[in-house]
Amino acid sequence: MKIFIYESSPQMQKLMLNSFLQKGFEVNAVSEKNLIIDALLKKQYDVLIADIAPNDAAEINILKTIKSESKTTNIKVIIHSQNITKEFMLSMMKIGITFFISKPYIEKPFFNKFMDLLKKENITVVERKFARIKPMPGDNAAMLLRSSVNFKIYSFKILDISL
Repeated sequence: MKIFIYESSPQMQKLMLNSFLQKGFEVNAVSEKNLIIDALLKKQYDVLIADIAPNDAAEINILKTIKSESKTTNIKVIIHSQNITKEFMLSMMKIGITFFISKPYIEKPFFNKFMDLLKKENITVVERKFARIKPMPGDNAAMLLRSSVNFKIYSFKILDISL
């Protein structure tokens, strides 16, 4: 399952990314709203978790675009926000968004609610036994090792980490 996160707070974004990676999900995130649609069009995601402010017209227009665009209309959108009011929920339901998880982010209750929402949509989640992390190409760690036998220096790059 591929999950995309829009979270404006870098600290919250890192916390959510780490939590999803540890559970074995494939996940990416952005913290700028103008990058959401481009990222969703580049790669096929199953779920978008978005921190949407009820009074931010630009963010709401992005959600409307996601639900009206043929390539992104099937993405399940979960709004993860602090100020979820009845009026806001009704306005989101009009554009086809019916999943809401209120803040603050507490890992265990969040994942319980997240899994419940997916079950309601008959989405089966096959969690990997081990988390797999593929760093961005620029973030690959380089290592130098010297052989104790012939004293040659070997250079390595870590391309993939499995836990």
